[in-house]
Amino acid sequence: MKAQVEKTLFKEGDYVAHRDNISMRMEVERVVYKRREYIDENNKPVVKHFCIGVRCRWWLGEELQKNVFHSNTLIPWEIAEKGQIYASKYLESIKK
Repeated sequence: MKAQVEKTLFKEGDYVAHRDNISMRMEVERVVYKRREYIDENNKPVVKHFCIGVRCRWWLGEELQKNVFHSNTLIPWEIAEKGQIYASKYLESIKK
């Protein structure tokens, strides 16, 4: 049985910013998945992996910080560098 994996916009090593602090550059450490098993309508077992967050790390002074964020709150760093207007447009575009 082959597991289905939900696709995400970000991958390990990408640089991102959070919508609440677009000037803070963070690195994607990994995408966090949760495994779900269920029986489909044909009584066949199905395994699916759902993205539950994106684990990021960043330096705050001398201290390395880590946290998991929902992917729809993160902005690619290339867009965040351009400023708040571009970041807002990006966030609106991914809602659709």
